[in-house]
Amino acid sequence: MTVDISIVVFRPDFEELGRTFQAIAAVRTEFDRLRLLVSGDSEVHRRTRELLAEAGVDAVVSERFDNLGFSTGHNRLLAESFRAGADACLVLNPDARIEPGALTALVAAVSSDGAEGLYGPALRRADTAKVDSLGIEWTRDARHFDRAMGEPFLITPGRIDDVEGLTGACLFVTRSAHERIVRRSGWFFDDAFLAYREDAELGVRARALGVPSRLVHIEGFSHVRAVRGYQRGRVLPDLLGVRNRFLLKYRLGVLRPGSRVISAVRDLAVIGAVHTIERRSKPGWDSARRIRRFVRGTSTVLPGGAVSASGGAPLKVVYLGVESLDYPRNARIRDYLERELGARVSVVPIDKNPGALRKARVLLRDGRAALRGGADVLILAEFQNKYALVARYLAWRARALLITDWFVGLHETRVGDWKLHAPTSMRARLLDLTDRIAARAGDLVITDTDARANDLTERYGTPESSLLTLPVGAPGWAGAASAREVASRPRLKVLYYGGYLPLHGVDYVLDAVKLVDSAERVEVVLLGAGQLRDGIERRVAQERIPNVTFLDPVPEESLAGLIADADVVLGVFGRSRKAETVIANKVWQGLASGKTVVTRTSPALDEISAIVGDLLVTVDPEDPASLAAFLNDAMRRPPTPTAGNVAERLEEYVRKRYVEFGTRLSEEARK
Repeated sequence: MTVDISIVVFRPDFEELGRTFQAIAAVRTEFDRLRLLVSGDSEVHRRTRELLAEAGVDAVVSERFDNLGFSTGHNRLLAESFRAGADACLVLNPDARIEPGALTALVAAVSSDGAEGLYGPALRRADTAKVDSLGIEWTRDARHFDRAMGEPFLITPGRIDDVEGLTGACLFVTRSAHERIVRRSGWFFDDAFLAYREDAELGVRARALGVPSRLVHIEGFSHVRAVRGYQRGRVLPDLLGVRNRFLLKYRLGVLRPGSRVISAVRDLAVIGAVHTIERRSKPGWDSARRIRRFVRGTSTVLPGGAVSASGGAPLKVVYLGVESLDYPRNARIRDYLERELGARVSVVPIDKNPGALRKARVLLRDGRAALRGGADVLILAEFQNKYALVARYLAWRARALLITDWFVGLHETRVGDWKLHAPTSMRARLLDLTDRIAARAGDLVITDTDARANDLTERYGTPESSLLTLPVGAPGWAGAASAREVASRPRLKVLYYGGYLPLHGVDYVLDAVKLVDSAERVEVVLLGAGQLRDGIERRVAQERIPNVTFLDPVPEESLAGLIADADVVLGVFGRSRKAETVIANKVWQGLASGKTVVTRTSPALDEISAIVGDLLVTVDPEDPASLAAFLNDAMRRPPTPTAGNVAERLEEYVRKRYVEFGTRLSEEARK
């Protein structure tokens, strides 16, 4: 299990922080990355870096001059950790300690327990042999405290208890628990809580979602606590305590633990106290009242007590410039938004009449109409890079988060693939500028492979922090096709399907077929229609290339049968930069169907090569002989369809990237 550690630093006690870094250095082999978010002035940043250097600890450090708070800070660090591939992340206070071997033992306990839950170790006070926290418990008047605080530290090693919540001072978060909580409720820690009580709210919400809080009886974790139990007298903790008590009331609704009558009496007592004997805490009460409508309106707790992403205020999304509702790219994204995030999605189609200016004018008009009821998110659909400025204006006007789907570039297609314009021409430069604007206009930018995401950063300067990869993936029918068997036959059956685009490199395929040892033993099926098909047909006839069959486009349900009947599915063999960075639909579909897929070499394939293994074969796009060599080998040893769970593994990878997208979207849209 790959484990990161996350720490949010604000107004630190540098002596305690130094001790924490020293303790972390002593367990360096037990975790993967330390992630820090440091808030403060340049002196705080400098001193923190010095302490890291003194301890000899490497860390991924984000520095800010503003204070995001515990909740938002850790939400960012957790999202970064899981995007980078961690299986779990230990949320740690800057004044908490880990002894050598303790984290390894905690990971082992979590792995053996097997529950999709939140975990926390038994936490001891750093200065005494007494308990700091054995989880969170609630009282009948809706207060919550650390269990057994101040009692002798007596635990039963190996035991794991279900508790009502876990302290945020030392919280072990697994990827699966994080994904479930964020997917179902919109966030992990509640951003409304600047500090204090956010861990108690998380425990209640997580339990309602079926994610338990599990206290592991284990030694080796301690905490230097500044605020203890029932004590009052410190201005900021007291103020935030009052504020957050009422945020819990507004946010959790009927889920707030305790007796309704006794809790209401306690609420009245607190209100009376802040107006009389503890007036220094009144700003906390005032703050809670000012935002109560927002907190209630965005709560994911339904009146009946259930928790859902479509709670009090479903995410409102406007999908701008959609060419076809059936196109797999936007159809899959819309389905995820509606089904998994509970969003309400409105679609604004692109005008079908010709003329870019006309389309822009109609899109502006229809977009404004769709946004009259407000929106949280505006998504510019695939193929619409030229309308990025229209989308940016509409998002600014609606104060919505803008997501641009940089799926296909104008320059890479018209200049790189089709060679319609000279690379140095004014038209080419204008297309490149249009793509650059689209790559920089969105608050978030989505594309389909990590290689293309890297390309957007290198070529257009798209910030890495705003980029997300949403793979194309394969439809469900592709997985069903993998169960079909292929009858024995004298020829190797090779299938191409598509629109005869330059990206596909059909001429390259014909070049390779002419080089095979025995062209009579290869049957090539070319399925589809497009501008270049007539030229391909003429070439086959003129050069008398044998056993080439041309088929017209077929419905999707028929395509599954044709893939199942093939021995080999062809990918793309173009030599453009776009061809080098994409994973084409046919590659996903062929692999999910359990077929051997041969395609050009590409760094984009690194994402899925380990998942599909030998089913994926790559060849040199500059050398047709490399494809011919593969075909020769395949004729001698015909590929065997794989009826295993390749489709499931590919889908799991795609789902993982969509969850990352959903997590980030929820974080950004709720700000």
